[in-house]
Amino acid sequence: MKNYISILIFTTYLITCFSCSQEDTKENITSLVYKLDIEVISDTINPAVSEYLLQKHGDSLIMSINGEGSIRFDFIGSGKNGYDFNLFDINTNQYYGKWKHIDTLYYYDVSHNILKLVERKSLDNQIVNSINCQVLEFKGVDEEHPNYYVNQTFYFNSDTLEVKSEKYRRYKEFFFDEYLLASNSFYVKKVIEMPEYRLTYTLINNYKNRSMKQTEFNPPKNIPLKEM
Repeated sequence: MKNYISILIFTTYLITCFSCSQEDTKENITSLVYKLDIEVISDTINPAVSEYLLQKHGDSLIMSINGEGSIRFDFIGSGKNGYDFNLFDINTNQYYGKWKHIDTLYYYDVSHNILKLVERKSLDNQIVNSINCQVLEFKGVDEEHPNYYVNQTFYFNSDTLEVKSEKYRRYKEFFFDEYLLASNSFYVKKVIEMPEYRLTYTLINNYKNRSMKQTEFNPPKNIPLKEM
């Protein structure tokens, strides 16, 4: 895994490259840079699955949001079988995933949440990177597989990373619409836990009013699409 300084240097370099694009640009791009930490927590997981999970997401994530609200996710330091990038198209409400080793872009509609809410509660405030954060926890189970749980804990400050929650009212997967309605901001930290692993996102930087190619937010036309 790359160390913290390497993450900062590489993400700064990548964002600078994006900013140098002169053609097909759109202003008011915000990019949030998160450090990613993954921990395999299952004692019975297949070693091959464990190895895949540990390299799937990489060391950090650049989450770029354009003026409309579409989002691009770039995974830095992911392995050869890990994520390349993901996209959320706010106009179609489709989410796209691209793996490095697969020449296909997979997509699905996020209008439906496959999780059934078991519990939602507020926890005590916590300080994350000097930011006083409210904490909101969602516990859910898969509708078709009730023994499979997905727990999410969001750390947020409504005066930081502010967002218009109504833009994402149709983004229901993983209770994202409910979280934004309660917070009106993107998260400073998020912990997502499933039976196999725990993944933590921690904000380390953010960049505002950049220019990026609008095509970076569109599904590439040179690879096949497949619905999941």
